[in-house]
Amino acid sequence: NTLQWEVFGPKISSTLEAGLRLHGDDVVRLHTEDPYAMCDRSLTPTGGATETTLDSHATARALAAHLHEDLQINAIHLLPGLRMEIIDSSMEVEGEAPQESVTRTSWMPGMATLLNVGEWTDVFAGAHRGFSPVAPGQPEDVQPESSWNYEMGARASIGDLYGETVGFFNDYKNLTGQCTLSGGCTGEDIDRQYNGGEVWVYGLEWVGGHTALLENGLEIPFEATYTWTKSHFQTGFVSDFPQFGTVEAGDSLPYVAEHQASARVGMNHARFGLSTGITARSGMLDESGQFPIEETDIPPLFLLDAAAHTTVKERWKVYLTGTNLTGSTAITSWRPMGARPTAPFQIMAGLKLDVPG
Repeated sequence: NTLQWEVFGPKISSTLEAGLRLHGDDVVRLHTEDPYAMCDRSLTPTGGATETTLDSHATARALAAHLHEDLQINAIHLLPGLRMEIIDSSMEVEGEAPQESVTRTSWMPGMATLLNVGEWTDVFAGAHRGFSPVAPGQPEDVQPESSWNYEMGARASIGDLYGETVGFFNDYKNLTGQCTLSGGCTGEDIDRQYNGGEVWVYGLEWVGGHTALLENGLEIPFEATYTWTKSHFQTGFVSDFPQFGTVEAGDSLPYVAEHQASARVGMNHARFGLSTGITARSGMLDESGQFPIEETDIPPLFLLDAAAHTTVKERWKVYLTGTNLTGSTAITSWRPMGARPTAPFQIMAGLKLDVPG
């Protein structure tokens, strides 16, 4: 439930919001495995018995409350807030002794401000505490992932031209890693959660675009984005989590690209539309460590796609899309069981009917 109290004045206005929510989850998992052998490029049953790898019942009950204020004084917005989460969780595993439920409480304050600079530009800054809850069944010493997130930036919009630049700094007090099959974990380590200690993640984001208006109702939209990200563990440790491994202070996080960018340009008309776009990122580490990447890490990625559509009759459209048009076979992950390539070259055509609601 959410309540709001609003007060409006000639120079000062206020919107105060309070909310309360009770949420519950129950998950029953029954995982089994059957043995197969790879014979002549085909999976062939070996006739072995079915093995139960997980038979569990997990529960979580969460009480969340928040208080948020939007105080506007002339051209300045002040946005303080506070959120509280109380989560009680437990897990029962077939064949194991019952575990007592664990209750964890997290407080998340925050503060932001926005200043209108002229008619087209806003400047903003904020500091917020975030968290990620602990999964049911974890030992009591596993703490929620918590961080302080700081950002500062500006955005401007002049006619059909817009842009935004944001600098960010995330100070993780306790980064956690979830051990999953897709992350390379096996056996009893699956679903375990690991404390990763203090980590800094910081960088810069930029987005900009423009729509050119031509004659005969034609539009040429263009948008580009770029993100630069760095990360560093602040402490050294040895972890059973495969993606952490042996960590030294100053090591970078795995599967975090330092450079990511995209761009898209198109042509729009009342009867047709065309667009093409590129997506690119730099290489990533497969395990915590230092750049530059090696052959055992994740190589850079470049993808090209395109799309087109035309109206053939009222409410009927023919469309054509193409993904990975360069036929890239770049690896996106080495987990869980070897190389995983990007999506293949693909062309798709179809017919769409827009039915009035």
